[in-house]
Amino acid sequence: GATAKWKQTAKLVASEAHSTEWSWFGCSLAILDKTALVGAYREDDYEGSDRGTAYVFTRANDGSWWQEAALKPSDGLADDHFGTSVALGNDIAVVGAPKEDNSY
Repeated sequence: GATAKWKQTAKLVASEAHSTEWSWFGCSLAILDKTALVGAYREDDYEGSDRGTAYVFTRANDGSWWQEAALKPSDGLADDHFGTSVALGNDIAVVGAPKEDNSY
């Protein structure tokens, strides 16, 4: 049979300057239609280390992607690991934070 040929058409990168390989950007991923939700559970910010972030990307008709949002927990603290797991449904995004203080 024919061999499929795959090629990279885009590289998704978080817009925040402190998003490095240490943020674990891409540790979780969900795609639905033209929306991608990407977890970065070790993302740091002014609220604390390893608080976590989930990034929403949208694909345009020309195939390009842009970052639409950076989701952060409203009550997040250091070491919550928000973004460890992600899921997308019709009009809903779900983001896991397994080390959030109330999850035990």
